[in-house]
Amino acid sequence: MTNTCDLSIDLFSSMWDPTAQPTPAQPSPAQPSPAQLAKGVGSTFPITLSLEDPKYDHSHPQSMKQRDEIKPSRLDGVRVLLAEDMLDHQLLLKNIITLAGGTVDLAGDGEEAVTQALAGHYDIILMDIKMPRLDGYEATHQLRAAGYSGPIVALTACAMLEDIKRCEEVGCNAHLAKPVVREKITELIFRLVKSKGNS
Repeated sequence: MTNTCDLSIDLFSSMWDPTAQPTPAQPSPAQPSPAQLAKGVGSTFPITLSLEDPKYDHSHPQSMKQRDEIKPSRLDGVRVLLAEDMLDHQLLLKNIITLAGGTVDLAGDGEEAVTQALAGHYDIILMDIKMPRLDGYEATHQLRAAGYSGPIVALTACAMLEDIKRCEEVGCNAHLAKPVVREKITELIFRLVKSKGNS
């Protein structure tokens, strides 16, 4: 034990000896020249890849059927009143609905939405909550008070529970948070209108 300890101390001291000569560097292994590499001389790394035919999960035929039903014509004949004051949202939502086969009329605020909804016949109303002059909450409340019985979907960037509850209290049938996803809005319109034979 004593010899080992002494050896360690001597070795440690020699590492810091300013008079100690550096140990000659060991020559590095010879590297293949470009000519040798061109002849195939160098390192070879074998790689084995296991390729299999793609397998598809057919364990959920009902889900596959539902995906097949999402087609451009699924909202054929559906008349939509879109109450939205933002131009970019108007263009986006109108494009989504028309590509799915529906038709869209626009209202720029809550007052226009109430007037158009009571004067025309719409299968569903998409009601933005934050609008000038009359917001979506009050517009929906006035429509229900006037006897409008069609489905109304609230559109809002607020997805808090209290906001959703307030939408239900004023008479909205459903709530969608912005930004709206194409599949969600077309599915919701289909469920509220087409599946119930309202169109």
